[in-house]
Amino acid sequence: MPTAYLNPTSDVSNSPAWSIGLGSDVYARLDGITPTGSPNLDGDVISATASGKKCVIGFSDFDNTGVGSINSVRAQMVTGNTARGGNYAIGMRILNSGTGSAVWAEEVVSTFASVSYRTLSWSARTTSSSGGSAWNDTDLDNIQMEIHLDSINAGTTKVTRAWFKIDYSLAATDNAIFFGTNF
Repeated sequence: MPTAYLNPTSDVSNSPAWSIGLGSDVYARLDGITPTGSPNLDGDVISATASGKKCVIGFSDFDNTGVGSINSVRAQMVTGNTARGGNYAIGMRILNSGTGSAVWAEEVVSTFASVSYRTLSWSARTTSSSGGSAWNDTDLDNIQMEIHLDSINAGTTKVTRAWFKIDYSLAATDNAIFFGTNF
């Protein structure tokens, strides 16, 4: 099945604030290329040394040209921690900008710090809310992500990329050859 990716395009809030490296916008730190190096050397991130930090970011619109149905939406992030052997937990919640029905409760992913970044993936959501209806273009065009540092026991936790992975089916097309009345 085809996939599409929604990338951060705006800040909604940052309170209690994550530290913002190399600039003043959270979303701009999270829309880049996934780094291959160590979290210790990367300044193009949001970071925190204490739990409770929370930000909300907005995303690019979904191009629904040729889309038949949206099968699932999955939040993903590239994160790391500067303390080898430490651990941290990052929470993610799906929100909307006041339009659409996208709302999912926070889900936390815990991981151990290492010398390199890791990609964290949250559950693929097949509906726009718990017990809700199927995803639609309005939901995706107004989707937001809350990123919350739930716990940290050492070092600095860094987030360098965040996105939504959209799994969809193509719209049906009528490619049948018509064998008309010319027999």
